[in-house]
Amino acid sequence: MAALILSFLAYKYNRAKDQRARKQSISDDFWLRKVVSPVAIEPFVKFVISLSSSLPSNKTSTEDTERFWTAGAASFGEFSASFFNLELISRDLHKEVEVLLEAMEDELSNYCGALQQYLKDSTQPIPDRGQTLSSLGKMSRDVMQAIAKFQANVGDD
Repeated sequence: MAALILSFLAYKYNRAKDQRARKQSISDDFWLRKVVSPVAIEPFVKFVISLSSSLPSNKTSTEDTERFWTAGAASFGEFSASFFNLELISRDLHKEVEVLLEAMEDELSNYCGALQQYLKDSTQPIPDRGQTLSSLGKMSRDVMQAIAKFQANVGDD
């Protein structure tokens, strides 16, 4: 009788483990690696890396700052659309990433706006480029951490 119970429990355990592994494989291998990463994560990471060299400074013209902001806003629109694919695997993850992207866009907007004000009127305070880059870097790390946390917990429900 004990052997029969142990066999049944082993069967249930192995079946649950296999279902978790399958769910994790589908979510991780297909959705994250094949769908979300190439269209959303990789372009986003490249954009964030490029900010250190492309973010305007107090030596930039107002026109160049405006062009940078226009291109940056378009990029965030594209990131928002491409990260929408996260909703295929988790609405909560998509919402979390969307909030972080909006915060990044706001940070960039505030910096570019303050820089334009300074460039038009040098009595205005110079915005802190280094602080802006640091904030944007931290927020982009938070985006990656949210995705990594979700990925690590796939199948735990």
